[in-house]
Amino acid sequence: MRLSLSLIFGLLMLFPVAASAHYTHGVGDAFAMVRIAGEEGPSLQNEGLFLVAEVPEGYLAFIDSHELDHLRSAGLPVEVFVESDDRSREYLIFHEHEHDHPLAHEPADAVLLHRGETYRLLSVPADTFEALPSCVLEIQRVTRRPLSFPRRPWTEPAPQAGTREADPAITAALVDITQQPLQDQVQHLQDYGTRHSEYSAGNQASIWIRDKFLSFGYTDVTFHDYNSWNDNVVCVKPGSVFPDEVVVMGAHYDTIAYPASDAPGADDNASGTVAVLEAARVLKDIEFERTIIFIAFSGEEAGLVGSDAWAADAAQADMNIIGMLNLDMICYKAPSDTEDLDIIFNGSSQGFADLAFATIATYVPELAAVEGYLTGGSSDHAAFWGHGFRAIFMFEDSGNYSPYLHTADDVIGVSANDFPFMLKNVRAATASVATLARPFHLAIDHTALGHSQDVGPFDVSALIFAAEPLDPASLELNYRVNGGATVTMPMTATGQPDEYGAQIPVQAPGAGVEYYLTAADQTGYTGSHPETAPADWHAFRVGVTPVLVDDGESDLGWTLGVPGDNATTGVWVRADPVGTSYQPEDDHSPDPGTLCFVTGNANPGDTAGANDVDGGRTTLLSPVFDLSESTWAGISYWRWYTDETNHDDDFFVEISNDGGQNWSELETVTDSAYPWVKANFDDIGSMITLTNQMQLRFIAEDIGSGSLVEALIDDLEIVAVGSDLTAVDAAPAARASLNAYPNPFNPRLTLTLSMPAAGNARLKVFDARGAEVARLADGAFPAGEHELVWDATSHASGVYFASLQVDGRPVAREKLTLLK
Repeated sequence: MRLSLSLIFGLLMLFPVAASAHYTHGVGDAFAMVRIAGEEGPSLQNEGLFLVAEVPEGYLAFIDSHELDHLRSAGLPVEVFVESDDRSREYLIFHEHEHDHPLAHEPADAVLLHRGETYRLLSVPADTFEALPSCVLEIQRVTRRPLSFPRRPWTEPAPQAGTREADPAITAALVDITQQPLQDQVQHLQDYGTRHSEYSAGNQASIWIRDKFLSFGYTDVTFHDYNSWNDNVVCVKPGSVFPDEVVVMGAHYDTIAYPASDAPGADDNASGTVAVLEAARVLKDIEFERTIIFIAFSGEEAGLVGSDAWAADAAQADMNIIGMLNLDMICYKAPSDTEDLDIIFNGSSQGFADLAFATIATYVPELAAVEGYLTGGSSDHAAFWGHGFRAIFMFEDSGNYSPYLHTADDVIGVSANDFPFMLKNVRAATASVATLARPFHLAIDHTALGHSQDVGPFDVSALIFAAEPLDPASLELNYRVNGGATVTMPMTATGQPDEYGAQIPVQAPGAGVEYYLTAADQTGYTGSHPETAPADWHAFRVGVTPVLVDDGESDLGWTLGVPGDNATTGVWVRADPVGTSYQPEDDHSPDPGTLCFVTGNANPGDTAGANDVDGGRTTLLSPVFDLSESTWAGISYWRWYTDETNHDDDFFVEISNDGGQNWSELETVTDSAYPWVKANFDDIGSMITLTNQMQLRFIAEDIGSGSLVEALIDDLEIVAVGSDLTAVDAAPAARASLNAYPNPFNPRLTLTLSMPAAGNARLKVFDARGAEVARLADGAFPAGEHELVWDATSHASGVYFASLQVDGRPVAREKLTLLK
């Protein structure tokens, strides 16, 4: 447990909470801070809006005047709190409870921007904010970093809500947590004496914690060195489906006493540290969809220094932490007190808290869980609040916790006095983390079909993985044509490992086809693709005719610059891009393609910004194309856009139907969006009348306060359907395959690439977090089998993935396990 309020502010003058310098959205004078209500966060974010915080009535966002007008015209409730954002000030949310007292030490020059029913939004000078604790009471910093939303709902109390009350894998893990090992490990940590972050006993404890993680079989166990003190101990369990979505479980192992004396720290916080270790142990052999990071923090008693340093690094790295669970003091119960576990959370973490309450009721029904509230002090969860992450805190009793913390009496029997209570608390925390990380049961890997010149039949295939045997009867392709009745087709094995397929039959030219896939294992777990099906379907159009298809390799008559352009550098060219830190080395087209449209181009060796857009705007104008006979038209292209430093410029894509006399918005990109992003617009005729004088234009500009602006366009396709169009039949291409052996391996792995026909193959290896670590093939291959070797000597043990693309299409994916 952290210090009392009387000591917090003095220590923070010595150890101020670091302010993140990583901004990913324009927040210059043109941007306002607003609250948006009436819509779900992922939907708003998909519209390109920069959401930065959740509040009970909606979301806080930084938006420009164009976005504000769009929201108001759509009828969404929008309230403006700051007319133009000033970087000399920072914003914080103070979440209020019925127990609240006025915010201690509120700066005299704080400005109240808004008072909601349960929170206040304040503006404070940035230098003042850095000296404020990010962790006192219910303060939440509003960071200039976008909110992250998991790809699957994370507020479900069970993997398939409504179909089963508890996951058997989690239930079995909780049974494996027993009382005596908890007490033995608390005793071991207590025996070190004072585990101060600058004492040798603390260092010895950190080594013991590391060795415990390693003894469970984890390989990714490291010391996080943030200063000259004892380190944070970090253990990573990679996720299998969404490894970039991270769940953090943490507790501090350091101790301190006032006045200076022995600090054995049995309850504060050997109890929480042991809970993290036990959770790591019993969850080791369960496969989870999301990554779990277990952390034992140092420096908590000195002002949350260790957790703040780690959270700051995570924020700087854009780590997608969807929830952090902190444990601090979970083994004391006052003699006259009713047994319950307090859960402490702020407004943005309400959803995670709701999940924890539901999970505890499911898995540990004998334990009462209640909402708690701290009237003084705090713990490591607050460092995560301070960097914009959701976090909750599980605590023995916020109104009647151990009176022996920070004394020599914080020992077993006096302070840590109720191990049956601790056992329930450890099980509750473990179940909550496991539920949020979601045990892996079934996943469907499928690349959605796009618009086709063919009319069919269309082969639909998917890789379907499951922890338990699949139910063959459950593997289905469901499709409908032009919004009609749903047709269900069985999916059968294709002969490739884990691959199943079915066919959508021949359709009339111009038909709109929608489809989704479903599967289940023999224990009843189900999955679909897309995951939100049948609410959402994949969709494509058949029998389309290409109107304009440009991969940049030939000059098809684009205009590079128009009257009125005034950029002094970075004007549009068609070229092979030269890679910098903000511009790709390669175009988007598969090899042998090399050219695309790029705003300027650096010379080899130039730094970023050497030839970016400066001084105004530059326009890329398409040739005129004819859609006058079309009953339907679609446009897609790949774009790369960089707007760094001041983030106060936009990238405009516009369409005209009168040869460029008048223009309508197709999209406006308000901030950096890279690597390559596909923009897709179906049914252009619903947006603008189709004529024989259609044109597109792409406008990049630097008219703000001096941003680094780069834009690239490649692989544009305009397709249409007309009444006189005929379809072209084509046989499906033979499928390439990939096999890896030995697997697991150490340290060399052979991957056999089988090519039924000649083609361009790209084989990449990714780590469990989705970062590319090796590229083993990238070029033309003849038909036949080809052996490629990956030497992973320089890589850590863990899970990796090999991904094969042939002629620009993904065809195979292999899970690789490196064991050293």
